[in-house]
Amino acid sequence: QALAEMRGFNPQDLANTMWAYGVFGRPPSPALLRGVESQAVETMWGFRPQSVANLLWAYAKLGLLPRSTLLDSIQRHAAAEIGGFKPQELAITIRAFATLGIQPSDELVQQLQGQAVVRI
Repeated sequence: QALAEMRGFNPQDLANTMWAYGVFGRPPSPALLRGVESQAVETMWGFRPQSVANLLWAYAKLGLLPRSTLLDSIQRHAAAEIGGFKPQELAITIRAFATLGIQPSDELVQQLQGQAVVRI
């Protein structure tokens, strides 16, 4: 049912869906995962920091690599909105990249380091 309604999912719905799969420790079906990823790319501008962190946490928990289009979208959005991330959201985001073995973009690394310096 979620797959049929995916086009109506907002960013929090998408993050919550993936978070739930992460909690269960079972990946969604390939079709559902493609739907989440496509909708997330289209609505990334509306993702709040907590939703970004939760989405990445779920991918890391499940050991799934986001498609490159989603990963690029997440990184651009996170770099642009990094000032709105709470310390826990920053930590979750960084840990998810590390867990997945993904080197964040230079832009995102610079923004993350800048926030770390500001908040220490």
